Amino acid sequence: MIGGFRTENAGDLDFTVAEEVKQLLADWKQDRPRLLQRSDLDNDGNLDMREWGLARAQARREVERRRNEERGNNNDLHLMGKPDDGRLYLISTLSADKLVHRYSLWAWVHVAIFLLH
Repeated sequence: MIGGFRTENAGDLDFTVAEEVKQLLADWKQDRPRLLQRSDLDNDGNLDMREWGLARAQARREVERRRNEERGNNNDLHLMGKPDDGRLYLISTLSADKLVHRYSLWAWVHVAIFLLH
């Protein structure tokens, strides 16, 4: 491959705990009856500030528990893309030397065809 290739630990991705807590709370809000069952301590059908704070704390604990479980199960993440320095980006099963040879040959064939016309 000619281009940018790097390997990162999947656990090092830039997801903050706060973003994950926000997403989990959004998921919980989609199922309001379950959210109320989980967090409505006075059973009035609404979450007051104290109950919402408890729900956020519970979501944070859940996110941290998941992260701890996943920490041991992380696999490496292989990423490839266009390099930052402007080099060519080409994915191939051939080596760089074979690619240079192949495209040089094709370039000469095209030059010959151009000159013959």
